[in-house]
Amino acid sequence: MPADQLTAPLSLTLGVRPARGLILVPEIEGLPWMRAFEAAIASQVRCWGGGQSIVLPYSDTIADNALFWALLDRADPDQIRVYTGSVVEMEELDPEWFEAARQAQEAQLADLPGEHATYWEDWRQLQLVEYAIPAALRDEVTRRVAPLQLPGWEDWIWTNDATEPLEPFTDVTLFRDLPPTVTDVSRANLSDLERLLLTVEVGRLPPAMREALVARGVDVQIEELAGAGPASFRRKVPSMAGLRGLLESANELRVDVIAQEPFCVDLSRGDLKKTYHEACERGFDHLPVRDPYVKMRR
Repeated sequence: MPADQLTAPLSLTLGVRPARGLILVPEIEGLPWMRAFEAAIASQVRCWGGGQSIVLPYSDTIADNALFWALLDRADPDQIRVYTGSVVEMEELDPEWFEAARQAQEAQLADLPGEHATYWEDWRQLQLVEYAIPAALRDEVTRRVAPLQLPGWEDWIWTNDATEPLEPFTDVTLFRDLPPTVTDVSRANLSDLERLLLTVEVGRLPPAMREALVARGVDVQIEELAGAGPASFRRKVPSMAGLRGLLESANELRVDVIAQEPFCVDLSRGDLKKTYHEACERGFDHLPVRDPYVKMRR
């Protein structure tokens, strides 16, 4: 439409935000999926604004999943990366695997002269899986969300915890003003699920990021979350074999319209009075009752 025919002024707003990624996590042999996901999320901590990246599982059938396309449309990522893992990450993710692999490499290098420093550095950065994504899927994603197509990156470049973020992502360890101290939380006493939940909430310093911070003069302190004993949930819920178990485990119970066993009291059992008094003593003000004619009443 010509400018002289516009009926209302147009405004243009320019906003600046960090690059946003969509991280695909393939299956890594021998590594539980929770640990793989935890490491993939941790890999984004080093990226400025990495908390906005979306981490998804990858399989050969991902293009057939409607949820994948819905999340892709909602996230509108600037680039798609494939998490490959690395040898150095296995020192934390699977210490036994890492130690066995390290000893095997030492045996191979035993008869070779030299310090092997360069070899060990390259070995630590080795990827655990291949990251090739079918061209048909890449093309469909490109048509759908138009991610940044940087020269030479048509195959969707990898990401892991062993190396620094690459363009267009910004490496936070290169910021001019860094805090004098950074605290990370020990995962030594945590289960895989607790590790994952903790990293989602507060992040985790990947190995290469920790080394980069130390090189910049930052003091990295490790804080014990659970002390010497194993971590546990604050409240242990007993098994709910009946209404009594529910009353013992719930802080509050309110049923407004519909209830089913074991939440209902069957009049034929003759235990209504006892259950009613117990519920009142615990402060529950609604108690559903099922009568012999299968009608609900309160």
